[in-house]
Amino acid sequence: MVTLEPGIAAGEKVDPEKYLMVHSSWTLDQIHTLGLTGIDTLQDNSFILMPQYTYAINQVTDISLKAALFFGDAGTEFGGLKDKSLIDLSAKISF
Repeated sequence: MVTLEPGIAAGEKVDPEKYLMVHSSWTLDQIHTLGLTGIDTLQDNSFILMPQYTYAINQVTDISLKAALFFGDAGTEFGGLKDKSLIDLSAKISF
């Protein structure tokens, strides 16, 4: 038997979950942009917050700093990931 996730075997029927996602972004000026995304599991009230800051170096190059922060009680879908929160620094070049 193949196990995909703890407690879920290959071919086993998995009930769909329900989520609420909200995204907002603010362009402060031509150089600075702030964003915030949130995802909430409606079953157990755990959630993720993902803030983002983007700095436009010039017309073709952006640098972004992002984070994913997990919240919830132990045993909830996202609460179990509290130790896995992350920070990401990326560059985008468009041409």
